[in-house]
Amino acid sequence: MARTLTRTAGIRTSGTHIITGIRIGTSKVQTDTTVPSDVVFWRIMTVSTGMTIGKYELSADSKRAAVHDKQAKKYFDAGQYDDAIMEFQASYRLDKKPVTLFKIASAYYKNTDYTAAVEYYQKYLDATPDGPLAQEAIDFSADAKQQLADRAAKKAAQDEAARREAERKAAEAERERKKLAATGHVKQAEAYEKAGAWSSAGDEYIAAAKVADDPSYLLLAAERFRKQPDNTKARAALLAYLEKVPVGPDSEKIRGDVATLTRESRAISARSPSRISR
Repeated sequence: MARTLTRTAGIRTSGTHIITGIRIGTSKVQTDTTVPSDVVFWRIMTVSTGMTIGKYELSADSKRAAVHDKQAKKYFDAGQYDDAIMEFQASYRLDKKPVTLFKIASAYYKNTDYTAAVEYYQKYLDATPDGPLAQEAIDFSADAKQQLADRAAKKAAQDEAARREAERKAAEAERERKKLAATGHVKQAEAYEKAGAWSSAGDEYIAAAKVADDPSYLLLAAERFRKQPDNTKARAALLAYLEKVPVGPDSEKIRGDVATLTRESRAISARSPSRISR
């Protein structure tokens, strides 16, 4: 879960620095020069409008950078993180303070662009490995990486669900296609039945079983072959059914029918003369 961030601020009495930061939960940013390192996004923003700080005069670029920095903070506080990022980057181009990299990372983090957040937290750490915000950069970077991992896992699950749904729809469409293809053979078989052409009707049901991949048509074919009668084709149709459905509610009965057909076929062969006498 992403950290919940709350802004708080305190002002140092000297007037030369403004301490600003972000706290987590109930932790508070102190108003003196000591700020807890585990609760802030950034601690100190030096604000100047041409004043001197100590013995040093701010350069023109530093002054312009400070203007961008102040505008960035306004955008950040308003939740306009894209605008804040642009202003912080403009500030950094003029005055390459490592803390600005941390601010850019923080804006990306709040904007849920965790990839960029990790990149800029690392830039901050590269620029100042032992900087005052190093631990915060490490902590928030780790949290951002976890967010990315969670996001990737969620997307993978969604992709897998979408793939399975696509496969289900494709299989359903294929079943419907086969069913429609079988319909023509079934209608032709019914026409043959009306004409008493039982063997031809059986052949059409065999064809329907193949295109629809539906073994129930094989039982219809066997019934028509038996009416012909053509025990050889009827037995073949039943054996083909048992190959498709070796264990089913009708399988044992069908095995009995195969045995009956086999016995009848042998009896017919025994009654038939094997040779024509001259």
